[in-house]
Amino acid sequence: MSKQMLSKLDEFLKPIFTGPEASPRFGHIQAPPYRSGTVSLMESTRLALINSGCESTPEMMFVVSNVEKNLGIGVKDDGSITPVILTFSELLDALRTTKSMALEDESWSAADSKWESGQPLPVDVVLVLCLDPHMSAECALCLVGIVKWARQQSEYSIVADIRVLTVSAELGFNFLAKVVSFTSPGTDVANLDLAAIGEQDPRPGSVVFGEPGNNSYAGRILQKFRENRDHKRLILSFDRRLESDFKQMLSGRENELIDFARVQATQDARPLLNLARSDKGRRTLFISFVGEVPFLPLQLQDFDELHLVLGSSSVTRMEWDDISHQVISASQLASREDRHLQVWWLHQPSIPHRFLYTGAAALQLFVEAGPLRNRLVEGVQLGGFIASLADIASWGIDHGKTLSCFVRQSHRVHEMTLKLHTQRLMKQDGLNLSKYEADIFRVVLPTLAYDHRLALLVALDAGSDVRRVKVQLAVMLKHGMNRMMTFTKKASEDPTQYNKLLKECHGLGSSMASKGVMWLSLGILKRYQKMTEQRGDYDPRKDKLSTLVEVDPGKAEVVGVEVGEMLALLAENGIGVDTIKSVAQETDELSLEAQDEIQGHLLRAYAYGLIVSEDCGSKGAPRISHKVVSTWTDSKMIRAASMHERNSDLVKQGEFRFGICHEMFRDGDKHLLLDWTSIPAETVAQWRSGFGRNVALYDLLDVEVQHDTRG
Repeated sequence: MSKQMLSKLDEFLKPIFTGPEASPRFGHIQAPPYRSGTVSLMESTRLALINSGCESTPEMMFVVSNVEKNLGIGVKDDGSITPVILTFSELLDALRTTKSMALEDESWSAADSKWESGQPLPVDVVLVLCLDPHMSAECALCLVGIVKWARQQSEYSIVADIRVLTVSAELGFNFLAKVVSFTSPGTDVANLDLAAIGEQDPRPGSVVFGEPGNNSYAGRILQKFRENRDHKRLILSFDRRLESDFKQMLSGRENELIDFARVQATQDARPLLNLARSDKGRRTLFISFVGEVPFLPLQLQDFDELHLVLGSSSVTRMEWDDISHQVISASQLASREDRHLQVWWLHQPSIPHRFLYTGAAALQLFVEAGPLRNRLVEGVQLGGFIASLADIASWGIDHGKTLSCFVRQSHRVHEMTLKLHTQRLMKQDGLNLSKYEADIFRVVLPTLAYDHRLALLVALDAGSDVRRVKVQLAVMLKHGMNRMMTFTKKASEDPTQYNKLLKECHGLGSSMASKGVMWLSLGILKRYQKMTEQRGDYDPRKDKLSTLVEVDPGKAEVVGVEVGEMLALLAENGIGVDTIKSVAQETDELSLEAQDEIQGHLLRAYAYGLIVSEDCGSKGAPRISHKVVSTWTDSKMIRAASMHERNSDLVKQGEFRFGICHEMFRDGDKHLLLDWTSIPAETVAQWRSGFGRNVALYDLLDVEVQHDTRG
C-alpha cells in the first residue's frame, strides 16, 4: 500500500476508533480491486488501531466469507491486538447467542471480557466486515443484525464503544450506509474511497494482445513456452476452451513439462495457496478457472512469466427465472463485475514478464459486454434469506426495508414471500414451524447453502430413519445429482439394464428407487459408498454396474462427509438421529408409512416444483406432456430423468401423475427437468385440502393469486 493510501487510511480510521462521537460509529472503505503488497488492508487497519491511542484495548473482529478465511486475510498476531477472524455464519451465530442470553430487561446480552465462542459479543469492539461480492444471505443478515445490535447496545450500555467498518472493492456496495439509514436514523456513516487514490490500470509494463487473429492465444503462449522452458511460468485462463486448444498443440513430451489444474473458486480456492514451482519439477503451471472468482486477485510470487487470458465463457449456475417464477439452472455469461476483476490478476509487481490476452478489440468492450451480476440473495438464496429475516423478526429489524436494500427486483420478493406462506414455512411474525422444526431449519439452512426447500425438507418432524434419509437426499441434491453421477446410454435405453440398477440400490430409501431418479440416484450413491467403505477403495473393474453408471469419487466423498457432519450437528442440538450407523450398515427398509411421510414432506418443500404428467397422444402413439403446475410451463425430461421416463410406465393414456423436480434447466425458451420423483395423487389431494375445499391446486400455487388461507 502506498504512503498516500496509508496516510488517508489512518486519517479516516482515527476518529472512528477514538473520536468524540457517541457509539456506535460506522465507516465504509471502498478498497482497490487488488491486494496491497506485503501488508494487507486488514493488517493496516489492525496497525491503525494499535497506533490510534485508544484508552482501552478493544476486541478486534474481522468477518469474511468462507473462501476468504481459507485463503487468509494477512493479519498478524504480535501480542498487542490479536484479532478474531470469523465467517459470516459464525458472526450470525454470535448474534443469536447474544440475543438468546439477554435477561428480561435487556435487548441483548453483553460480554465484559474478550470474546469466546458461545459467548455474547463484547461492547468495546471494532468489527470489520469484508463484504461478500456475491452478497450471500449470511452477509446481508450479519450486516442488518450487527447494525441493530450496535444501535441498541449503545443506547442501553454506558460502557459501549462499538465501531463497525465494512470493506468492499465492488462499486455501489456501501450497504452499511443504507442499513444505517433505516436502522439507526441520523447516524453518520463515514466513507473512504481508497480505490480512487490507488492504481487505476494494471496494464503498464505488460504486453497486451487484442483479438486472437490468425495466431491463436494458445499458439502465442506455446511459442513463449518453447522459447524458454526453464522460466517459471503461470498461465491463468478464464477461457474454458484455451486448455484443450493448448493441449492439442503440444508435441512429444511437452505435456510432461506442464502441470494443469482446474479451480472452481466459489467452492474451494485453497489450490491457489500452493502454486510454487520447484527448480527440479515442472516449471509451467496452467490454471483454468471454472466459473466466477469471488475474491480479489491474490499476490503471486516466484514466477518469471504470467499469461492472463480473459474469458466470457458461460457457466451453468442456479439463478432466478422470470418465466417459471423460480430458481433454476441456466447458462450464464461471466458478469461485468467478474470481468473487471479478471483484469486485475495482471497486477503482479513481482513478476517481470506479464502478458494479457483480452479476447476483444478493446479491454473496455470486453468488460462492458458482461451482464450485471445477480446477488445470491436475489436468486438461489432468496427464499432462505426471506425466511431467515422472518426468523429474526424479534430483533426489531425492518423486514421490508431490508429486502428493498439487498434485492433489486421487488416482484421476486413478492412472489417468494407468497410461496413461503403457501409452504407453511413462514407467517407474518416469524417461521410457521414448531419450535423443534424451527431449530432444525435454523441449524441446517447454512449447510444447505440457504436453499429453503432442502432445509424445510430436513426440518419437518420425523423419526430417526426418515430424518437420516432426508439428510442424505438433501445433501446429494445440494451438490447436484447429475453432476455426481452419469448413467450410460446402455442403462438409459435397455429396460433390463435399468432394472439391474433398481435392484442394486442400497440402503434406507432403496425400496423407493422405482419411484423416480432422485431415489434411484441416492440408492446407487449409497451402494458406491458401501463398496468404498468395505473395500477401502473403489475398483470399477470389480463393479458389475461400471458399464451402466459412473460415480464421481470426489463428489461422493464430499457428500458422505457432509451427511456425517449434518447428522452430528443435529445430534449436538438434541435432535434424535443415529450418528454411529454407517451407510454399509443400512440394511433395513423404510416402512410404507415412512415412505408416505417422506413424500408428503417432499411435496411441501417442493410445492412449486410440482409437475403434472399426462399422455396427450393418440392410441399407439404416446406423447407425454409435463407441466409445472404453478405456472403451467411446458417442460421436458432429460438426462437421468428421461431414463426413468423411458424405462417405466410413467403415465397411462387418459390418466395423469404428479411428481416433483429439484433442478430445472433452461435452454433458451425450453424448460428441462434434470431430476424427478413421483408423488401420489392422494398425497397432493391431502395437502391441498389443508387450504380449504374450494381452493383449486393451480390457484393455490399461482403466485399471482393471494389466498386468505396462506397466513
